[in-house]
Amino acid sequence: MNRRTVAAYALGPVGSAALGLLTLPLLSWYFPAQDIGRTALLQTAVSLLLIVAGMGADQAYIREFHAAPDRNLLLKNVLLPPLAALTFILLLWAALPFSAAQLLFGSRNPAWELWIALYAAAWLFTRYLSLILRLHERALAFSAAQVWPKLCLLLSAPAAVAAGAPADTGTLAAAFALSQSAAVLLLAWQTRIQLAAALRAPFSRTLLGSLLHYGLPLALAALAYWGLGSADKWLLKQYAAPDILGVYALAAGFAAAAVLVQSIFSTIWAPTLFRWVHEQRDLAPVARIFRLLTGAAAAVWCLSALAAPLTRLFLPTDYAAVPFLLPLVMLPPLIYTLTEVGGIGIQVRKKSRAALWITLASLCAHLALGRLLIPAFGAAGAALAVSLAFALFFVLKTEYARRIWLPLPRAAAYAAVAAALLLGSAYAAYGAAYPAAFALLWTVLSVALAVSFRRDLAAALTAGRLKTATEPPDGKP
Repeated sequence: MNRRTVAAYALGPVGSAALGLLTLPLLSWYFPAQDIGRTALLQTAVSLLLIVAGMGADQAYIREFHAAPDRNLLLKNVLLPPLAALTFILLLWAALPFSAAQLLFGSRNPAWELWIALYAAAWLFTRYLSLILRLHERALAFSAAQVWPKLCLLLSAPAAVAAGAPADTGTLAAAFALSQSAAVLLLAWQTRIQLAAALRAPFSRTLLGSLLHYGLPLALAALAYWGLGSADKWLLKQYAAPDILGVYALAAGFAAAAVLVQSIFSTIWAPTLFRWVHEQRDLAPVARIFRLLTGAAAAVWCLSALAAPLTRLFLPTDYAAVPFLLPLVMLPPLIYTLTEVGGIGIQVRKKSRAALWITLASLCAHLALGRLLIPAFGAAGAALAVSLAFALFFVLKTEYARRIWLPLPRAAAYAAVAAALLLGSAYAAYGAAYPAAFALLWTVLSVALAVSFRRDLAAALTAGRLKTATEPPDGKP
């Protein structure tokens, strides 16, 4: 994969993050913090549905794609479990006296139920259709599908309020649902050839059983990971005021730089490594990638912390705490990005049960820390609890992967995570009192990182230029 292809894949996360940074401040001026907090719970609940309905089929598709003798047959059998599960869940939802709107928004409203169902279904289709583009290496189409729903949301939510719609949870939920549905329409057109071929392919009970055998344990681990990544929001809903959840959700949304690094790297890394393993390539570069990724994550964290006070220029006064939460809320996606390399050996060796137990242990730590810290420190306590839990997740996965796969050097990564936890906590507590001191600290750390990694960066740029010059135009090795 050459630099042009990587850049094409990066367009989606970069564009999505940029539009997100425009959308969040705009929404904060139109909608109360409580409504923004409720939509954060909606997104969290929908991510749970993706895991339950998917049954790990998406991970099985990624794992088996390059080795599959018939990719159309594989796609058909991958799509069957989530489609059947989604249909069953929606029918059960309609038949039972259960209100998702009451659970998420505190109001039993039939229209809101419809928007929730539409948003959930649209996200499920988006996940699997975008995977088709990614695995067929259609980078620009993949990126366009990521940007399109964010652009629709940016335009639709403020336009609806300006046209006279109430600035409430229902309007915001409708904007989210319709924007995601627009992404499904685009993806369906982009993947129409693959979908038609999959429709004509036969059903294979043996293949379906194999996919579920691999995917279900991963789905259980993903379910535990969902709890690990979302418990902070549910604990805030339980133990803090509604507006605190809105402030926290907005701060987490502003952590776009961290999510950007995670999104770009996750898009490229796992499929690429599995291809290396399948082709029996030399895996020595993995250690160097781990070191470079540690430096990149640390640099993104320092620069984002330095820029955090600028968020006050774009937000109402109700969100004054956002800049001081940013360094902590950025840590979970950055730590997870490091885990993508440090713990990838668990997926390579197919140790799904180990992944599940590690995630459950980290989830238990998150729940205990959140229960302890949130009542005392509010949003800052939630940010610290989830960051500590992700740090534990990173250490456990990396140590186990070292035992069963490659013994990657990890001291620098552990030191960087520990330092970020300490400094992020200090900034949340004392950043308002000592802004100049922290600004100087972030600047010094950024310069130190640039000096430490200057040779690695120069070597990476040189290697990229050579690779671009020697690879075929399609970017395939």
